[in-house]
Amino acid sequence: SYIVLENFLFTTPPTSSSWGISVDRIADHISVRHSTFAGNNVSKGNGSIVGVGGDTALVNNIVVYKNEIYDNGDYLSSSENDMHGVSITRNSNTTWVLDNHIYRNGGDGVQMKETEFVYVGRNHIHNNRENAVDIKGEIHIKKEIVSQNIVHGFRPVSSSDGSAIVAHSCSSADPTCANAWIIYNEVYDADRPIHVSGNNEARIIGNIVHDTVGIGQAIRARSSSVVYVLNNTVHNAGECLKGEINTVVHLVNNIAMNCSATHATTLT
Repeated sequence: SYIVLENFLFTTPPTSSSWGISVDRIADHISVRHSTFAGNNVSKGNGSIVGVGGDTALVNNIVVYKNEIYDNGDYLSSSENDMHGVSITRNSNTTWVLDNHIYRNGGDGVQMKETEFVYVGRNHIHNNRENAVDIKGEIHIKKEIVSQNIVHGFRPVSSSDGSAIVAHSCSSADPTCANAWIIYNEVYDADRPIHVSGNNEARIIGNIVHDTVGIGQAIRARSSSVVYVLNNTVHNAGECLKGEINTVVHLVNNIAMNCSATHATTLT
C-alpha cells in the first residue's frame, strides 16, 4: 500500500516473454509515473507492460501517470501478439490511466477486461497493432470513462477490425456489463474510430472524429441495449454516424459533414 514508483527506465532483454510491472495481490494506492518502458519491436507472446489486477484479491486506487510505453511486441506483425501497453483486469477497481504516451505495441494501448471504475484520460495513443482502448468482458465491467485522449493510426489486422476505441463482448441481458463513457476524445486516421458492439447504456459524447480511412465508420453502435450518441462532430469520413440492428441508438445534436457514404444511418 501507498507506493510511488517513478523515473525508471525499463528495457526488455531479447529472450524475455513478459516484463514490466504487475500490480496485484491486495495492492492499493500505488502510483507508476514518469517512467519509460521501451521494447525492441520483437514479438514475445501475449502479456502487458503495466498490469493491474488479475489475482484473487481486490486491487484498488491505482494511478498510471505520464509514462511512455512503446515498441513492446511487433505492431507490424501479420500474426496476433497481444502485448498491451496497460492491462486492467478482474478483481480491480478505481484505476486512473492519465497523460501517458502509448504507441507501437503488439496489442492494445489500454485494455480493460472485467473490471470497474476506470478513468482513461488525456493520453496520446497511436499505431498499436490492435486497439487504442479496448473495453471488453462478458461480466462485471462497468463505469469506464475514456476522455480527452488523442487517438490515431489504426488499421484492420488478423485479430482486430481497425477499431480505435471499442466497447464490446457484453451480453445485453447482463446489467453488470454497462456504462462505457467515451467522451471528448479526438480520433482520426482509423477505419472505425469509435465502435460500441455490446455494452449496455453506453454513451458517446462530445468527440471529434475526422479523416477516417478504409471503411471509414466514424461512430458505429450495434448489438447493445441502448447507446447515446450526443454532441459529436464528425467530418471527412465514410459512414459518419451508424446505428445497427439490435440496438436502440439516440442520435442527438451531432454535426456530420463531408461524409462520402452516409451522414446518419439506423438499421432495424
